[in-house]
Amino acid sequence: MMGSGSLVGNVTGFSTGLFSVTINFVLVLSGAVYFAIQPDLYRKGFLALFPEEMRPRANDILGEIATTLKYWFIGQLVSMTCIGVVTTIGLLILGIPSAFALGFIAGMLEFVPYVGPIASAVPAIAVGLTEGGWTALWVVVLYIVIQQAESILLTPLIQRKAVDLPPGLIIFSILAFGILFGMGGVVLGTPLTVVAVILVKNFIRERDRRREETKSEGDAASS
Repeated sequence: MMGSGSLVGNVTGFSTGLFSVTINFVLVLSGAVYFAIQPDLYRKGFLALFPEEMRPRANDILGEIATTLKYWFIGQLVSMTCIGVVTTIGLLILGIPSAFALGFIAGMLEFVPYVGPIASAVPAIAVGLTEGGWTALWVVVLYIVIQQAESILLTPLIQRKAVDLPPGLIIFSILAFGILFGMGGVVLGTPLTVVAVILVKNFIRERDRRREETKSEGDAASS
């Protein structure tokens, strides 16, 4: 009875987590759609917070953020679709029950890099164990092959237009935002990190530009 209760509790907890991820993803998608429909409205409102002389530079940075996030979001949707379809086909070939549901879970959790694919493998392996140890092993192999193929073939194509984030930074940001904001932080951890990286890069470029200007003025004064 203890084991059954623990299993039910684990399944319930996982289902609750998946529901939270789904809700947060729908909210993110809805927000992205609204921003895409009326980008100038939100941009003008945000730029109004800056002094007049800073608005052109802030507008350029906002444009860079919007473009990068657009490509990142499209890339994530492509990756989610590919992973969901390939996982479903693989599970059907292995004869795993609920292959479509497990493939859908794999696709949804792909939105959260690194952490999501690992989490999506847990229910599939659990279902595989009900079919036998060898079946569960083949499920593990399937998920490893899919993730390796994604990292070698799919991810480089996606990241050509977006920010190439180090895996350690992505995992740390997901954990940090998850601790601070819960499941919503887990879902939004990567896009928020993309924004932070762009801001840091622009800060460094602006700092270097000012250093060059100061150096040029100093050289001109000395000559």
